[in-house]
Amino acid sequence: MKTDKNLIDCEIKNKDFSSQNLNERTYDNCVFINCDFTESNLGKTKFLECTFKECNFSNSNLIETAMPEVEFDKCKLLGLDFSKCNKTILNLKFSECKIGHCNFQGLKLKKTSFLSSEVLNCDFYQTNLEAANFEGTDLEGTIFENTNISKASFINSRNYSIDLKLNNVKMAKFSQPEALRLLKFFDVIIH
Repeated sequence: MKTDKNLIDCEIKNKDFSSQNLNERTYDNCVFINCDFTESNLGKTKFLECTFKECNFSNSNLIETAMPEVEFDKCKLLGLDFSKCNKTILNLKFSECKIGHCNFQGLKLKKTSFLSSEVLNCDFYQTNLEAANFEGTDLEGTIFENTNISKASFINSRNYSIDLKLNNVKMAKFSQPEALRLLKFFDVIIH
């Protein structure tokens, strides 16, 4: 069903939205496949229960963007400020994505999945990631500070730098040998 600024139950393939103004639109239960949103304006847009597969979101504007029940599969997300999204309706799932230089600061992302992804140089300062899933994810250069990662899973994750003194890590899961990285903030010598 289509209206001027609303799409419902649609599949959109191979569309180039780069540098376009797509603000104040509503996409409900839509699937986007191999679409390019590079530098597009998605301000105040609502993506309701949408799925993005192999899409590019580099440097897109997300001011007041709503994303309840949104899934990203094998997408490229670079330079995005998720902290500018509509925080009351933000529920995300990432799988096999390349996420770089993104800001998730101060968000409530309980139970969010970042499965088998690259989450590089991202900022999770003061973020609630309780029971989040980072299994199989590369976290090189990503910041966790004053972050709630209690009950989160980092099984088979790598390159994380998490200061146990500055974060809530109660019942978080880590696997060896990578878990030894957790000791780097303590004055210890490991042989």
